[in-house]
Amino acid sequence: MESPKNAIGFEQLTVNAGTPLPEINTTVTTETIDPAIKPGVETSEFWVTLISAIVPNLVTILAIFKVVPNEVASTLSSAAVALIGGIITLFVTLKYIKSRTEVKTKTLEIEDLMQTRNMNQKNIDKQFMLNLLEKGLVKEEQVKKEFKLE
Repeated sequence: MESPKNAIGFEQLTVNAGTPLPEINTTVTTETIDPAIKPGVETSEFWVTLISAIVPNLVTILAIFKVVPNEVASTLSSAAVALIGGIITLFVTLKYIKSRTEVKTKTLEIEDLMQTRNMNQKNIDKQFMLNLLEKGLVKEEQVKKEFKLE
């Protein structure tokens, strides 16, 4: 019996009872795998960088073509760089504050869940010991000692 051939003419390997192995998808895609990652043009970082590069250079070009006097261009260029630097600093600071707030919020949520779990476990332990006491499987002194009731 001849083995079946795949699309490019190679024999397919077979496994138990002559079942052919599944085809392997070798298609390469250029799409982003992680949906959280945006293309560069859609990010605020892209636009801040673009504006911070264009504005000072635009002022310089205006000065070269004598649309703006050199003194004014120099002042405008310095002001633009300072303003853009301030905006970038503010942007980074706000992102940092947001991320730290999210981390701390998640930490508090986890601590709350752990505390609830521990309380539930203690209640289960108490109920278990009380059931053992009722059935006469443990002594009252042992229960008092276990839960520090003495």
